[in-house]
Amino acid sequence: MSGQRNYRNDRRSRGGGYRGERNTRHDNGGGYGGSGGYFEEEKPAEFVKQEQLNLLVYTIADQFTLKQSLEYVCTGILREWENGYHELVCATFKECIANVPHKVHIFGLLTAVINKKDPNIAAAIVRAATATLQDALTSANFRTVKLTLRFFAELVASSVIQAKQLLVLYKILLSVLHEPNLNPQRADAFVYAVLGSIPWAASPLSTSIPEELDTMLATIDAYIQSRPALLQQHGLSAAKEALRSYRDTDVEPYPQLDRLETLWQQVCQLKQVDQWQVNVLEKPVIPEYKLGEGDDWTFHEVEGVTVSGAPVKFNYQPVFWVFDDSVQTPENITIKLPPATSVARYILNDMVNDVVALFSHNHKETTRILYYLNNWLNAEYLKNAEYNHMASIVEQLFANLFSLPVPAERKMYYTTLLIDLVREDLERVPKVLGRAVRTLFSRLDSSDGSGGMDVELIQRFAEWFSIHLSNYGFVWKWADWNDIVKADADGESIPMSGQVVFVRETLERCIRLSYYDRVKGMIPEHWPGSNVFPASAPHPEYRYASAESCGDEKLFQVVQELKGALERKAPVDEIESKLSDIQTYASTRTSADVMDMDTSTSSAINHLSPTDLTLDAFLQTLLLNGSKSFSHTLNIIERHLSLLKRLLSAPESKLLLINTLSAFWSSNTQFLEIVLDKMMNYRVADVKSVLQWALSADVLASHGAKGWLWSVVRSSLGKSERRVGEIDKRIAELDASINVENGNTMQVEETSAAADENGVNGEVDRKQEELKKLKDLRVGAEKEWRDGFIFVFQAFAQAFSAVHSDLIISRYALGMFRNLAREHGKEISVVKFTIEEMVFNSPTGVDDRVRSVWEEVKSVLLCA
Repeated sequence: MSGQRNYRNDRRSRGGGYRGERNTRHDNGGGYGGSGGYFEEEKPAEFVKQEQLNLLVYTIADQFTLKQSLEYVCTGILREWENGYHELVCATFKECIANVPHKVHIFGLLTAVINKKDPNIAAAIVRAATATLQDALTSANFRTVKLTLRFFAELVASSVIQAKQLLVLYKILLSVLHEPNLNPQRADAFVYAVLGSIPWAASPLSTSIPEELDTMLATIDAYIQSRPALLQQHGLSAAKEALRSYRDTDVEPYPQLDRLETLWQQVCQLKQVDQWQVNVLEKPVIPEYKLGEGDDWTFHEVEGVTVSGAPVKFNYQPVFWVFDDSVQTPENITIKLPPATSVARYILNDMVNDVVALFSHNHKETTRILYYLNNWLNAEYLKNAEYNHMASIVEQLFANLFSLPVPAERKMYYTTLLIDLVREDLERVPKVLGRAVRTLFSRLDSSDGSGGMDVELIQRFAEWFSIHLSNYGFVWKWADWNDIVKADADGESIPMSGQVVFVRETLERCIRLSYYDRVKGMIPEHWPGSNVFPASAPHPEYRYASAESCGDEKLFQVVQELKGALERKAPVDEIESKLSDIQTYASTRTSADVMDMDTSTSSAINHLSPTDLTLDAFLQTLLLNGSKSFSHTLNIIERHLSLLKRLLSAPESKLLLINTLSAFWSSNTQFLEIVLDKMMNYRVADVKSVLQWALSADVLASHGAKGWLWSVVRSSLGKSERRVGEIDKRIAELDASINVENGNTMQVEETSAAADENGVNGEVDRKQEELKKLKDLRVGAEKEWRDGFIFVFQAFAQAFSAVHSDLIISRYALGMFRNLAREHGKEISVVKFTIEEMVFNSPTGVDDRVRSVWEEVKSVLLCA
């Protein structure tokens, strides 16, 4: 292929693209220079030179033909080398090799051009790459291991090192397969890194040392054959089951293989079917350079590396496909991609994943690289085969978003990238994205509705879709889902199918992101009032709005007096007097006082004791007084915070508080989440009471398939964990401060025998007393945190023992229980033995479904 190819045709600025760049402009004390600009902090000359070198190499081939770029960059490298910046040149290559995955072939070619002009510099680059590999092995950074091996593979292709040198590296890495008591996670990580680099050197390896290559592959094959038994032996076989994207389905959308199994299939096809030809990779050739030719050409040796014993973790989630082979049909030309068993598909997907991971600090640069990714591959091959690399990008962004137990980056990052890509190309990307949504929607349920997509992924799918739609006026072909909504309303389908849950969750989030009438105007007219969209806008449900609603004329009157006192901001004494009046009446009222009405609110009130009725009336009226906005709610809670804490000190009253909140905001779950969170912040409610309410069998049966409930549970568990962290931070700060004060005390004593004991020493004593209180507080906070996780398992075990066939419990609640355990693996590992003893070794027994999830979770804990 000609070296004159213009790799980049876009004319956008290259600024801000390099991974290592940081914004170093500071407001230097708020002063202004004579020109009116901010003073800029002066950078060390070496730092500036490093930035210049980084940008020089990073932007290679961005604007000019490859040959022009190679000449320009090579000249710059030679100049800086002659100027004595040897370490900076090596540091630049180390940084680019590890963090710019789409240009690895150009970095290899650049090294070959440098080798032709000055072999000493090329030798230094090879040593720098070896050091990068060693550092990555030591820290168990296997993404960098893989990318560095690819660089070495490109050095083989560019005749900088010989094929046998790369094979030596492979043998060192694969030596872990012969370790005693082999850990499968460790073995999988090393094998995956080796297999992930082979396509970049497939041709030279297969032509120059075919026997040695076959021997190495035979070693890997032997390991792959023994792998299932090894995973079983180490308790990891259930990890894949715990991390499945689809479960309990009669027909899986595609084989559920983990990433090592998938890559091994692809490499085997590369050998057996493709004859080691990797057409998707760009292999530029510049004939006039005559690389590797002549007696004076220098091949370099690669120093050996050592395999460290650092702990290694491997994710066993099955590979997530959107556009698998089943949807690769002639009519779907917009999503045509290489077959899933092809190594070309692996290269496309893996390059997308690396770019997304390594450029996560700059979503604009990530979008730019992804959009033009075909320019760094064999664009001619992709064009002739009619492959749409944008489909691979969309697929992998969903795969990252749906990563289990948790995504590597914030979910909003992937959402932003998809929005950026749509804006970049309004012609191609929306078609691919629309096809992806429809494909995923079709896979939400099994044929009987008892299984399908993992319920946590359904929630993530709905969350992403709602945010995406909010950027485009909520425009969607909603009528395409009319049958689902109609069937659900008529009782002709499974009421809580994954598709119904997805649509309902999407629309609820759309209302939160906008407002009810706006979203209502975008959906079909018959949807409001169905199971996917409420009949009215979110509003408070005040039990004491009228005599009819509370079913008692006198009760209504005394509550109205309380309401008036709260509205005019009466003093606490008067509020307490009104509460006393309510309790007095509630204690003396008879059945004759209660209206003959059968409403849900009056029924709920009639079952309350006098004390609970008084509390309920106070809380409901307080919430009504602040229901105008969230800030109003906070203001009125803070105004009566001391009274609330006094009235709600008992555990039973805290549970009543949460029941009252959930009833009042039953149609506005966003407010419910926020107010519950604030009540825990104020210590009016506690974590256990919130969990006790949320995980009760009745609440699970009613709301187990609703995302807001699990958001409350997550928030509660996270709050107790963060509280421990905050106390730890304060303890560390006090410890450091006390050490400084003690040092000051010693200095005072050395200079003055009559040191003021009430000065420095008094401050130290005060801080030590505060430290003691904090440590006592930490004991309580840690107990609350531990008890919270233990209670989650106890509550689920109890809920499942009571209900056996309910779909919401068996699919959605069980699925969210599984997800809570998956994503809090590190925390649960701390109390694992306590949970085992208190819950799963209990003489009362545990439902088999809960026990099965626990076995899955224990397997995932080994990978956490």
